[in-house]
Amino acid sequence: MKDEKKTSRRQFLQRVAGGAIAGLGVPMLAKRSSAAEAKVAPSHRVNIGIIGVGWRGGTHLKSLVRRSKEKGDVQVTAVSDLYAPRLKQAKAICGGKGFHDYHELLAQENVDGVIVAVPWHWHAKIALDACEAGKDVYVETPMTIDIDDARKVYETAKEKKRVVQVGNQMASYDEYWRAKEVVESGVLGKLLITEASWCRNSREGQWNYEIRPNCTPETLDWETWHGAKYELTPPRSFSTERFFRWRKYRDYGGGSASDLLCHTLGCLLVMIGREFPQLVTTTGGQFVEFDRDIYDTYLTMIEYPSQHIVVMDGTMINEQGRPEMIRGHEATCFVHPDVVIVAPERPFAKGFREKCEEAGLKGEWVKVAVSSWRRERQIEALRIEKQPRPSHMDNFLHCIRTRETPVEDAFAGYQITVAVEMGVTSYYQNKTMHFDPERQVLLKETPPRTHQITY
Repeated sequence: MKDEKKTSRRQFLQRVAGGAIAGLGVPMLAKRSSAAEAKVAPSHRVNIGIIGVGWRGGTHLKSLVRRSKEKGDVQVTAVSDLYAPRLKQAKAICGGKGFHDYHELLAQENVDGVIVAVPWHWHAKIALDACEAGKDVYVETPMTIDIDDARKVYETAKEKKRVVQVGNQMASYDEYWRAKEVVESGVLGKLLITEASWCRNSREGQWNYEIRPNCTPETLDWETWHGAKYELTPPRSFSTERFFRWRKYRDYGGGSASDLLCHTLGCLLVMIGREFPQLVTTTGGQFVEFDRDIYDTYLTMIEYPSQHIVVMDGTMINEQGRPEMIRGHEATCFVHPDVVIVAPERPFAKGFREKCEEAGLKGEWVKVAVSSWRRERQIEALRIEKQPRPSHMDNFLHCIRTRETPVEDAFAGYQITVAVEMGVTSYYQNKTMHFDPERQVLLKETPPRTHQITY
């Protein structure tokens, strides 16, 4: 990967986007069965294998089987799982082949792409193996839980000309693309801080899922699942607690940062532009939930080279999170599930409507209440409704056929992983982490602060 000196924020982000995964060839899709041929020509039907058919993989399985019956443009031809009851059930749902060993699934000729829906510590290895086997990949978030592994997945996908979609379905939600248009219009002025959160609360404790009594050493291949024999984790004895509630343990990832904030950050970078971080610092603690070795309170701050800061909250013991907003010098963009609200800062309210119209932004002008130091004020703001947009899975299947770059590709996954894993490391090592975006390496020494005038 060739490193270049960055100039402006816009040029820097355009360069990164342009260099993500280019030059993909257009291979023939795998052999098809005759199912639904009347609806879709065989050359356009995609065969999918699903590796891991628990909650997330099972959701994909049912959705794709339903889609196969309705549209005929996709079919699930193979499934793989290390837990025998799940594998048996998945085979019955899709009617495809079932494999204990995912390598056997990757060897199937009638598989174009795979969905990787396994615990996080397995994401990198399976994604790499799938690329090497010539399969396109939809890997659930996080793409990996290690920065070096993330770079390997990106480089391997590029080398092998594979479509890799990171399974952050929210990155295909249209409200983030409306906000992206707002940012690119320039009406916010200099971007300063973007804030978001994904917070939860529960009586029983986060991720304390049901433990099924039929999970035994006979029905679960613990040695493979845990990953110690592949040096993915330290050795552990058989544990149904860890199998069903693995998100609670550091062996398998980084808690809410890995589970939720990687989604959130992926969406924020759609809006503000993707780049590598230069500094990440995290605070938090384990204040309430003590049946695990993962924090329950988590606040992280990410500083980017374009002089922009992202603040995220991943607290699991209080669900009152901060609203999603992009704070600019001249205006703020509030992002809601159905609409985007663009409100001018008080000193720049005069003439703001005309500025938005000149920038080509369209929507409805409404009165909204915005906070300003212990008080609310009514101000005229632009309300922009979201529009229909293809789903994340639609995008993945489309890219398998066309060889286009998907919404959240391996390079985006790499950039997100760097920031998220720096945050997790910052928390556990209790120090600020620094990264060189040009050389793409973690720094051992603290660099001098830039963009600060001194006398």
